[in-house]
Amino acid sequence: MTSELLLTPPILATSRGAKYTLSSTAITQRRAFRRTDDFTPGTPKLKLLQEALPQLGPTQVLIKVHAVALNYRDANIANGGNPWPVIPNGILCNDAAGEVIAVGEKVAALAVGNRVGPITDTENISGRETKRSWLAADEDGVMADHLVFDEAVLCNLPDYLDWEEASVIPCAGVTAWSALKGMSIGQTVLIQDRTGTGGVSVFALKLASAAGLRMILTSSSDAKLQQMREMYPSILTVNYSKIPDWDIEVMKLTGGVGVDIVVENGGASSLVKSLKCTRRSGVVSQVGYLSGQDPSYLRELIPTIIDRRINLRGINAGSRRDMEDLCAALTAARTPLKDLIDRTFAFQEAEEAVEYIWQGKQIGKIVLCLSVHLSVIVIMNSMHHSNKQPSKFPARAIVTETSGRDVELVIAVFACWPRFQCGRRVGKQLFNVFLCRPRIVQVTTTRDKFQL
Repeated sequence: MTSELLLTPPILATSRGAKYTLSSTAITQRRAFRRTDDFTPGTPKLKLLQEALPQLGPTQVLIKVHAVALNYRDANIANGGNPWPVIPNGILCNDAAGEVIAVGEKVAALAVGNRVGPITDTENISGRETKRSWLAADEDGVMADHLVFDEAVLCNLPDYLDWEEASVIPCAGVTAWSALKGMSIGQTVLIQDRTGTGGVSVFALKLASAAGLRMILTSSSDAKLQQMREMYPSILTVNYSKIPDWDIEVMKLTGGVGVDIVVENGGASSLVKSLKCTRRSGVVSQVGYLSGQDPSYLRELIPTIIDRRINLRGINAGSRRDMEDLCAALTAARTPLKDLIDRTFAFQEAEEAVEYIWQGKQIGKIVLCLSVHLSVIVIMNSMHHSNKQPSKFPARAIVTETSGRDVELVIAVFACWPRFQCGRRVGKQLFNVFLCRPRIVQVTTTRDKFQL
């Protein structure tokens, strides 16, 4: 895939669409990863296809996807473990960040260049709708390089975040935000983690810390608990694989009172214990059900809810209004999300990314990068010229996406002055090339991440 940028110094070209315009022909095809629905261990779970894009409707927008974030749910669906039926051979994932590149004739709220992400349940606009339609389950997900959505199911993403950070918001972020609603400074939250410190858990820790909450985290990995203690020194931790009666341990950590709220994702096997270590009239936010649905685990469910007067609430991600509220809160505080990302993969490595999550290796979010984020800087070096003002000159940068993480940047420079400095920033690196005459300059680098 090749895109051309035309720059005039000292303008800085970025991937956010604010200072340059990409010229391209109409896009009618897309690349998308669809499930194979072959659940045999060791067989490919995804297949990359070239397919036609749906025709743009009057209230729809075309999105160029820059990053897709994965959740444990995606690996579970790909391996046949989802407890609810899903569409056959569907596209995985519901966390994505992209740029609007075309709009339908009746689109009113969005414009070309807007940074957007879809809500997870496309029927959940205000929170009062009766229907549901989950991405990657009831309809196709977002693991594709272009998407078409109605503007009603899209939310503007914070401008201060890069694409990878922004991509973790729609599902994991909104779920954590919804689960913590109603909390106050100084209260105690228990964050249950049954996915190897997954996306919702680390996002909930980020929000709870920012809100001044006292945090307790459970996990089955001492190494992952230690990493969380390094990130949040005041956090209390419990390894439930070593302490089977972890609910009793949580009660001890709270002086026998119990926590104010639980972010619970285990389901049947852990729910009753979560209720037992919640204070009287506390809240349990059920955000998942990763364990088996053995009814024997739930014998004490009703008596415990009644005895402890607990408010048990189901969390199914959130509405568009919830996502807008979260984005507004993040923007107001300019909260960084880079530390929530465990690892990035190239788009072509989607199969490897799904397996990475399925094996429980992650501590945080896994993100597929679909675009190379580059800054191209062209600076006049006046030390070698007279005092005359140099006339403007263009620099044409051609960015080529290659296989894996190898990226080649070719800068063809045409100048009216015989000598200038051309610099290219990728991440924290700066490559400088001094030119005596117009010629082609080629720089090749291999990096996992490309920063603006």
